[in-house]
Amino acid sequence: MRNSNTSPSSCSLQKVMSREEVAELTCTMIQEFLRLIVDHPEEVSVAIEYGERTTVFRVECTKRNFSKILGSKGRMISSVRNMALAITARHGYRSIVEIPYFAPEDHV
Repeated sequence: MRNSNTSPSSCSLQKVMSREEVAELTCTMIQEFLRLIVDHPEEVSVAIEYGERTTVFRVECTKRNFSKILGSKGRMISSVRNMALAITARHGYRSIVEIPYFAPEDHV
């Protein structure tokens, strides 16, 4: 049942955004956030790849920034993934944040 104190004109209408607009805003948010937490922000970028049903945000970084992006026990990248998922899901889209893989160095 509708509250009698609210009129249709007082309800705010949210702008419907396209998948590309949501992806661009999310990409910018991810990139700016990651640049704030790494030691060399100029070496971090995020690319967007559109799949049939999923948008992939591919993080590009150097090995020396990787540990800051990953965080302790993967908590930092999990937080970034959760933020991206929350933003895109709110608009009805699915997303994934991928990070590069760096093979462990052999200690001889």
